[in-house]
Amino acid sequence: VPTANAKAYEYYLRAKHKYEKRENTDDTEIARGLLNKAIELDDNLLVAKVLLGRTYSDIGDYDKAMEIYTSALQQAEELGDKRGIGDSLNNIGFAYYGTGDYENEKALDSFEKAFAIMEELGDKHGIGDSLNNIGFVYYGTGDYEKALDYFEKAFAIMEELGDKHGIGDSL
Repeated sequence: VPTANAKAYEYYLRAKHKYEKRENTDDTEIARGLLNKAIELDDNLLVAKVLLGRTYSDIGDYDKAMEIYTSALQQAEELGDKRGIGDSLNNIGFAYYGTGDYENEKALDSFEKAFAIMEELGDKHGIGDSLNNIGFVYYGTGDYEKALDYFEKAFAIMEELGDKHGIGDSL
């Protein structure tokens, strides 16, 4: 559990569930409200901040998402929270990638840094996600051979973990 504040974590979990099951923009707004309550109760609940950023990234508001992600990254670095750093970097990479500028070195750099952190933590799921993300960048640049190599590595990890969503991303 990333916080000692049970109420903050409850708000985060409710927001996460609402957002994952969202059917319309009202559900997204409800999730954002719950995330903001969680953050008000525990400003160090970085998973809530990263998910809040994702609610903006997913609708293409990359400027707002980047603002949230970079703030979360800075806070994670101050706290020495490696998982928070890795998650923030992966999402920063997605915000760069989402702009459609696939040759943007910043996306690749963010994904590679996140990969290194996930390796250091021994987080197989995080490693697989990072490998997929790097593959997406190479795919976007047209380097299909490199992309395939990263997707195959990610696929093997996701298959080992039984992560169907990760397997789908790799495929």
